[in-house]
Amino acid sequence: MDKIILYGLFGRTIVAVVRNPSTFDELKAVLPEIQCALQMNLSEAEALAYLASGKKVDAILYEVDSPISSGLDFLSRVLAIDGSSAPVFFVSDKLDQQYYEAFFQGVEAIFFKPLEVEKVLKSIAFSLSMLTDQSMRQHPRRRLKRARIQYSPSEGLPANGYVADISAGGMFISSMSELPKEGDIIKYKLMYRADESIEINGSAIVKWIRPGLELGRPPGFGVQFDNPSERAKELILRLVAEGNI
Repeated sequence: MDKIILYGLFGRTIVAVVRNPSTFDELKAVLPEIQCALQMNLSEAEALAYLASGKKVDAILYEVDSPISSGLDFLSRVLAIDGSSAPVFFVSDKLDQQYYEAFFQGVEAIFFKPLEVEKVLKSIAFSLSMLTDQSMRQHPRRRLKRARIQYSPSEGLPANGYVADISAGGMFISSMSELPKEGDIIKYKLMYRADESIEINGSAIVKWIRPGLELGRPPGFGVQFDNPSERAKELILRLVAEGNI
């Protein structure tokens, strides 16, 4: 097992709502090696009650039936629990057209069967490192949910996406449209709040590309803000600090 995985999950608690016996066996065979507590074989109601009890939970692994959207009700109920910040990971039989909506609604990553346990654990460890290693970053990041963005690359057609995370220095934009090239300058309009009444406008430089699904995460690209206005800076800093504006 990769040492990075071992380090990233040592002493963590994962709540798993997993129905497939083979998935149970695969996870249980690995997690004791890293002293990772696994609350398994829970029903949805039991998992939600466990989260609401205030007990330590670092991540949630949830097996969804097809289509993927069938898990969105559970996701919304998790996100509604006061004080819950544990990332939610879906396990699904197959990729379908609604998987992108699941990311927009706040799913951290989606894994497809047959499950590659090492990749699943590596992805969970990566997400938890993002949450706990903020002090090591020049610009700490804030994960966002339901933050739509419209952007126009220097060449090509305008496109839509959503912002997965944001910092004072830049953001990661997930999109199913054709991705811009590294080094491109894009114009963007970020819309936030449930009614999308808050807009942040500006330009940004594309710094890196994720061309396809990677560690269960969707394609997209990371950008660095390009001389944002004072108003944009104010709104961005409030988003990073509060996760809401």
